[in-house]
Amino acid sequence: MLILIHSSKTMRQTYHNKFELSEPEFLSEAQELNDYLKSLDISELIQKMKISKELALKTKFIIDNWSTDKTKLSPSIESFIGDIYSGLSFQTWSQEDILYSKTNLRIISGLYGILRPLDGIYPYRLEMAYKLTPKPYKNLYDFWSSKLADSVSSSKIILNMLSEEYSKAIIPNLKTQQVISPVFKTYSEPKKDYVNVAVHSKIARGNLTAWTIKNKINNPQDLKHYDGLGYFYDSEKSTLLRPIFKTNNFKGLGLSIRKNN
Repeated sequence: MLILIHSSKTMRQTYHNKFELSEPEFLSEAQELNDYLKSLDISELIQKMKISKELALKTKFIIDNWSTDKTKLSPSIESFIGDIYSGLSFQTWSQEDILYSKTNLRIISGLYGILRPLDGIYPYRLEMAYKLTPKPYKNLYDFWSSKLADSVSSSKIILNMLSEEYSKAIIPNLKTQQVISPVFKTYSEPKKDYVNVAVHSKIARGNLTAWTIKNKINNPQDLKHYDGLGYFYDSEKSTLLRPIFKTNNFKGLGLSIRKNN
């Protein structure tokens, strides 16, 4: 079972040599995209990325200094900062977990396309939904086309932890795979029902990913045993391809990188 998660806007460089870094599969495509971004001026970055001038200046600096020099790269699994990665809690993984993830986890990225956990990457800002006209960069969905799906074609079962923005880049192009897309819901007292709380779901997707890796889960039927962060499996409303997890008391509030949960 191959797990798919996605990158985040916020990144960091870790600058250590704990891991032997691998080279991203689509490094030449990443170089091509960054060369295109280098051709844009500040006003174009503001317009295309819908960001402030201050952030555009910072982004331009990153673009201009983007590198493939291994001494400047960090493992992808440690490079992204976000609620999914807080739930992932990579720092708690054993060496065995890390080795297992090299085969069973992929990160979908706007710039790099698809990443293994220990692929060396440089910070960037390029979300999958950005419209990068003129052609051939109308949008990143067109740019990546079927490349990402072809990359995971040998995996028959996909555990889809992607947001809608990133799912569109790969899931519709999958042909023979069985795609499992978990749903997470939190009980709302005012609504007297279980509802989607975006922050909770993001943290939970990371937590379920970590649980699946640590327990070496390969059979989708075994996902029903997940009980992290106060969640339980809804056996009545779940299907194999859409397992539903609910919580009456979300226990991952401290994991969020946001000020308010």
